[in-house]
Amino acid sequence: MAVLHPWLGAAGRSELPSRRQRRRDHWSRRRDELPDPGPVDLAAIEGTLASTGTRHLKDRPFATLSGGEKQRVVIASALAQIDSTGVLLLDEPTASLDLRYQLDIADLLRRLHRERSVSIVLSTHDLTLAGALCHRLVLIRDGAVIASGTDDILTPENIRAVYDVDAEIIRPESAARVVIPIRRARD
Repeated sequence: MAVLHPWLGAAGRSELPSRRQRRRDHWSRRRDELPDPGPVDLAAIEGTLASTGTRHLKDRPFATLSGGEKQRVVIASALAQIDSTGVLLLDEPTASLDLRYQLDIADLLRRLHRERSVSIVLSTHDLTLAGALCHRLVLIRDGAVIASGTDDILTPENIRAVYDVDAEIIRPESAARVVIPIRRARD
């Protein structure tokens, strides 16, 4: 007597679709369930594509984008979805971006805060960006708050406590504090 496993055909080969096909089918079904965007949605999308410099990427598959292009598209997507709470949560918003786009994203986030009263909560390891962009900083290590306040908490002692590195902090006239890691801290 032959026992057939529900996933195996009579020949004993799996008749399950591949993982790639299951994923493709899942997202195709999900896309089909979404309503078509209305005029307000389309305007929000166009606005965020323009403000993030990603309009030229809108018809390209996400998988074909570079790391920096993907980051900018993800930020554009988040911006298009800001709701009445006016809060934008970002994780490493300038990771994988070249210097020009890092500055563009920082300027965009400042503008959103100033012009649209968007509250921005971001996590980043870029302490120079954090000091230049954020009104309030919280340095955390292993879930414990090491320091919080304005950019004046960016001190060599706090950097050492959080990252185990010696750092130099400079404050040029033209910019906020700049954190320069020097070496791993020596105990």
